[in-house]
Amino acid sequence: MAKNFLILPILLIAALLSACEQEGSAERAGAKLDDAAEALREKSTELGNKVEDACEQLKAKAGAEDTDC
Repeated sequence: MAKNFLILPILLIAALLSACEQEGSAERAGAKLDDAAEALREKSTELGNKVEDACEQLKAKAGAEDTDC
């Protein structure tokens, strides 16, 4: 009788662990969202760097002492 109480939780844990390994549509969608967010962060950083570079070039052409933007 005590063995049955041990076997059931072990089987339940094994079933739950095996289910965690399978990637479903929600996990795939989440991964795609993560990838898209990372790409957006990279592009926004690149854009910010380009704007800063353009600002510094304009200040340098204008003869500004401080060309930092």
